[in-house]
Amino acid sequence: MKKLIPIIMIFLTVNICFSQDIIFKKNKEFIQAKVLDSNATEIIYKQYFNQNGPTYIVFKSELLKIHYENGKLENYKDYVRPPVQNIIVINKVEKTDTINENIESPNEDNKKNDNAETKSVPWENKDIDYYFEGEKDAEKYYHDYKGASTFTYIVSAIPGAGIIFGFVPYVIFSSTPPPNQNLNYPNEKLMTNADYHYSYTKKAFQIKKNKVKKNYGLGILTGICLLIIF
Repeated sequence: MKKLIPIIMIFLTVNICFSQDIIFKKNKEFIQAKVLDSNATEIIYKQYFNQNGPTYIVFKSELLKIHYENGKLENYKDYVRPPVQNIIVINKVEKTDTINENIESPNEDNKKNDNAETKSVPWENKDIDYYFEGEKDAEKYYHDYKGASTFTYIVSAIPGAGIIFGFVPYVIFSSTPPPNQNLNYPNEKLMTNADYHYSYTKKAFQIKKNKVKKNYGLGILTGICLLIIF
């Protein structure tokens, strides 16, 4: 039985880590994602642990690589964004045989491109650091780690066996980000901002891991004290 428990824990940890797509950005951030689609310049994805939530877009020029769940690796380290080309739009006019060809200028293309780059942002305020705001709000509003940390504490406090049995929930809870319904974010609109969403969920996950780790240690100490007393 003692040999079986570590094997189960290793299997669960490996399964969690490799059942998702990992997007690595050049700024050293990474995103746990489910990649939905891609085109010449963009990757379209959902947050892995919130696949019923909003869809996000990240530009390939921002990426270092993508490690897919099937083992495939796409490298974007040397990716160069293709130059903007003239777009020819042909409008067919009904009830006539006339065809109008409208050639859009590069300047118009650039404007469209700039708009596309901000389409995942619900509003634009250059005075706000949404990444910082997300971390700050997570510290203030996220408190739904208590169920996981309390359960870990109770199991790890079992006298003589808590260090082994408590390790199982510790590994599972500390490697699983909080589900979306437990994040308690203050504003749903803010969560549609990619930087805010990423920093909020990342910080909440970090808080959860730290609390679970702390209670695992406290539970072990409690179990040792109970052994000494009784």
